[in-house]
Amino acid sequence: MDIENRISDIIRDRIVTDHNGIHIDAATPLLSAGLSLDSVAVLELIMEIEADFGVEFTDSDLSVDLFRTVGSLAAAVREKRTAAGIQ
Repeated sequence: MDIENRISDIIRDRIVTDHNGIHIDAATPLLSAGLSLDSVAVLELIMEIEADFGVEFTDSDLSVDLFRTVGSLAAAVREKRTAAGIQ
């Protein structure tokens, strides 16, 4: 499973739908320096990721570092899946 690509698809298809054709990869910044996701978009993204990947983020998980790039978010999803025994 390519988590980075799935997260990129979620962002492109469900979060920033007004940016058709936007290139999103593991190095794409999610906050101010890149896609400039606001707090509502970040919450929507977390809810979509939790539903798609079967993981759950706690309030203490949510930090600027988590949302630095698509890759950092994907790494956290990978860790959550491993901890939960999801392959």
